[in-house]
Amino acid sequence: AEYLSELEAGRASGIVNLILAFYPMDEAYSNGISHNISPSDMRNQMEIVARTIQISMALSGQPAIPLAFSFSTGTIDLTKSRSQTQFPIPEGYDYVGVDCYGSWANCSGHSMPTYFDYIENTLMSPNHRLFLFGDAMLTGSPASYVQSVPQEEQAISRLRSYFVRAQTDPRVVGIVPFIWQSVPHLKIIGTRDRPYFQAALKDLAKQYLKGEVILPSSG
Repeated sequence: AEYLSELEAGRASGIVNLILAFYPMDEAYSNGISHNISPSDMRNQMEIVARTIQISMALSGQPAIPLAFSFSTGTIDLTKSRSQTQFPIPEGYDYVGVDCYGSWANCSGHSMPTYFDYIENTLMSPNHRLFLFGDAMLTGSPASYVQSVPQEEQAISRLRSYFVRAQTDPRVVGIVPFIWQSVPHLKIIGTRDRPYFQAALKDLAKQYLKGEVILPSSG
């Protein structure tokens, strides 16, 4: 009911015409586990959400809009095949992503490219596309944030890696820098409050959209 209410409000305001994808829930399996919801039950719930949105869009005469689903690295077992995993991609979702913040080389013991390759080669079907959560947040209190250029340069280096992946991987549909706004109660410092990092993000985005080659960081 909540999804349908939001969808109807978006339709009434016209904003639904600007939506590139629906993203019903962040890290669904991890959130389910934290609330004692089994992976199979969470998968069923996410599939119900997908069908509900798809039916609503069809009945309203709106064009179909892709649905996006994300994993946390903790719910990806690189040793499992598509038929063995407890955490498959739910039916009805088109774009698939995985997130990790603060590192590119070591996320739950593996690099981000390792997770991307596993998702593409093991979990995804030919119709799925990969979307990337660009690492665009810091942990800490927004009120006490003091810009450190060396720290921001490290963050920019990680972010650049996502853009390089997007340019070299034909199954990547786009990049979602996470997160723009700060969230004080979660101790998240967003891009909006980091002017040095924000300027670098905008420069990388312009290069990406123009098709200019983005090189990996040298450091």
